Amino acid sequence: RVSRYSIKKDKLIKDETFDKKSCNEDGNPNCLNMLENKSLIEFLNYSKKNYPADRYVLILWNHGGGPTGGYGIEDTLDGGFSMEDISDVLSQADIDHYSLIGFDACLMGNVEIANTLSQYTDYLIASEESKSAYGWDYTQFLTELATNPTVSIERVGKIIADDYIMNNINSGDTALSFIETNDEN
Repeated sequence: RVSRYSIKKDKLIKDETFDKKSCNEDGNPNCLNMLENKSLIEFLNYSKKNYPADRYVLILWNHGGGPTGGYGIEDTLDGGFSMEDISDVLSQADIDHYSLIGFDACLMGNVEIANTLSQYTDYLIASEESKSAYGWDYTQFLTELATNPTVSIERVGKIIADDYIMNNINSGDTALSFIETNDEN
């Protein structure tokens, strides 16, 4: 089964369980596939309804294929998101604007993707190259947001990029760009 969790005061709490299984379990045709537009829209709307905020950050973690390959390409599931799909999702979701959209995925940090997302976010953080399989270190920037909710998004982006570089310096996988998508800020 697929479940939704929240973290409250250092505890992991199961908020709800769906009757559907994850699509990579037992080949169930009646499954919850997070690589479908409607599933991501429902998740974003759920997040806004249950966790209203003055600003939003959206981070997508999976495989990236750049502007032509899209995002979320999986060997075990059909689908993934083209950049047109992501734009459609963001236009249909109840969140009008994000302070930051990040891709913890390969090949998503380029001008085409920044341009596609510019109407939805002020900043994009993503790698223009293949990135480390370990991905980002979420601890420091989430701790910063939790202890200082008014921290600037520029500072959050710097923490993400600096931590990524420090954690991957020996592997050579250190490309991560923080891109301002809207020069009207």
